[in-house]
Amino acid sequence: MSKSVTILGVDVLDSNDIQVSKVKIADQLTIRTYMRANIDGEYTSAIELKNRYGQVVTSNGSYTLGLPPLRLRSGEVGIFEIKITCMLEAGQYSFQSTVEMDAHEISLGVPVAISPWLGPISVDWEYGIDRAPFLGMFGVPVSAKFLKLIDIKSPKSGSEI
Repeated sequence: MSKSVTILGVDVLDSNDIQVSKVKIADQLTIRTYMRANIDGEYTSAIELKNRYGQVVTSNGSYTLGLPPLRLRSGEVGIFEIKITCMLEAGQYSFQSTVEMDAHEISLGVPVAISPWLGPISVDWEYGIDRAPFLGMFGVPVSAKFLKLIDIKSPKSGSEI
């Protein structure tokens, strides 16, 4: 592993920028990775999140989100901040932060710094008290509506309720 960048630290914050280790389903979580360049370069960063069974449930970063690389000169400090809406089933999660250099195409960046797996982060929900926003492992974006059939003879004449 190259020492072209050093991860100085990682913060996990809620929507009020308060450090947390526990959120509710659908809460926003901010993860900030602080890095110091040891050589001039262009850097990308990513976060991998895994569940308690060791399965990676998501991997997102500056490249997949379409951000240009962060250009740092030797000695400069940069921060990669990613906001995650926790549409994940309740449970324990850990995450890892990575910094890559020269990642101009997917999977071609050279990892130059990797944090240990950090956490746990607890995603909680009171299923017996509150209706869950989804059931299953993930709350994927969906939409729905009801239609009311107005004229039984003409099924194409439905209208929204």
